[in-house]
Amino acid sequence: MCSQHPFIAFPIKLEQWLMVGSYDLVLSASSALPHPLYGHFMGELVQAVRENIAECCEVSYNRMSLEKAGRMMMFQATPDLLRYIEEFHSDWVVDAKGETIEFMQESPGLKKEDVRSDAIIQRALAYANELERIV
Repeated sequence: MCSQHPFIAFPIKLEQWLMVGSYDLVLSASSALPHPLYGHFMGELVQAVRENIAECCEVSYNRMSLEKAGRMMMFQATPDLLRYIEEFHSDWVVDAKGETIEFMQESPGLKKEDVRSDAIIQRALAYANELERIV
């Protein structure tokens, strides 16, 4: 069957993992690409997944250890996480010792309304275009 061919099975697995929220499997799949051409596509997908995890962390925690955040977002080393924070989440505060992140919370009683839907839509469309091109 076509779905057993690695070039087709790989995107199908990714879609299944995304649908059920198995982000750890999606992030780890970037190290087992069936062909190098998937690299650009996976880079974009990994970025989108990390952003989704980061948004969940912001809402769920007041603070978190750098070690735990790095594991959740599957960064290889703390400097990689620090670069990510500097580039995409400059509102996060890393303590002086470099051990914890403090998420800037909105005023009590307010809900976070900014879901960054435009970025999510752009990434979803890019994912769909790449998937269509691959298949």
